[in-house]
Amino acid sequence: SLDPDVLEQILNNLLGNVEKYVAAGDQVTLASWQHGEQSFIRLQDDGPGIPARERQRIFEPFYRLGSALTEGVSGAGLGLTISRELARLHGGDLELEPTSTGACFLLRISTPPETSS
Repeated sequence: SLDPDVLEQILNNLLGNVEKYVAAGDQVTLASWQHGEQSFIRLQDDGPGIPARERQRIFEPFYRLGSALTEGVSGAGLGLTISRELARLHGGDLELEPTSTGACFLLRISTPPETSS
């Protein structure tokens, strides 16, 4: 079963990035749904987005976008790496989905029904 602390850490990392990189007044949408034994959470914003050439690299340890976006923004470049690894350890994944504006992350985690012991 899913440890709620794990889900909290992943969401804190994603929402922390929204707080750092999305300007006040930009729209942020959070949606969640269940399909079979998988739970999904989509976090989408209409902020500055992630350049196409850097989209695959954002999940690499210590990687930070090389742009004006990250100037003066604290961080070690580990949040997305840790979040993706935690999702994968729980039978899921964290992906950056294609979008015309901003950024869109889809979190998928395995949530099989609990069995009584």
